[in-house]
Amino acid sequence: MRKTTILMTYLLVFIGFASAQNLIDNYDYSAKNKNDKPRPIRYNAFGVSDPTNQIMIGGNHVSFRKMGFGLSWRAGAKFIDESYSKSGDVSYDNAKSNKWLTGNKSLSYAYTVMPGFAFAVTKKIPLFLGAGIIRQRQIEEYDGITGKGWSMNPDETKFNFNFTAQTFIPLGNTVVLNFGYDHLPQSIFIGITISHKYNFIDIDEW
Repeated sequence: MRKTTILMTYLLVFIGFASAQNLIDNYDYSAKNKNDKPRPIRYNAFGVSDPTNQIMIGGNHVSFRKMGFGLSWRAGAKFIDESYSKSGDVSYDNAKSNKWLTGNKSLSYAYTVMPGFAFAVTKKIPLFLGAGIIRQRQIEEYDGITGKGWSMNPDETKFNFNFTAQTFIPLGNTVVLNFGYDHLPQSIFIGITISHKYNFIDIDEW
């Protein structure tokens, strides 16, 4: 139930962001002056990946001509869910020293941010390569005097290196499909972006 609520909330946020971005870009491109430099193509995709019960929601954003820049980010639904559903009042070191740990472990990812570069494969299709950090957390179950609970393992709660490779493929004049590979957690990310009529207006000028 909580995962469904998280995904529904994310869907509403995505629709809001996509609509706002579309309005902003429409105004921006329609106001173009003849002496302005050719403007880049911009894609702002939002989507989801689900590698073995580790749902990650997030987006990929690129701005490019022949080359450009981009940003990829994710937030972990499992991390959010476990922050509410799995808690305890005993520290990990206390549970370990008293041999209360049951052996049950749960690894989740809080967030990842990966800036990078976009390269034009064709004039409308870029390849985005990003690298950055991801925050992971491991909690372990204990069964102590006050009953069962979960404690965070500080040794396995840390930042790790992460990278991604993404591409964007227009399916028409409006909808653009975004898919690619995320290293941690290993998964295929699928998203969409709502483009606008001015996005490709300067495509023949660079």
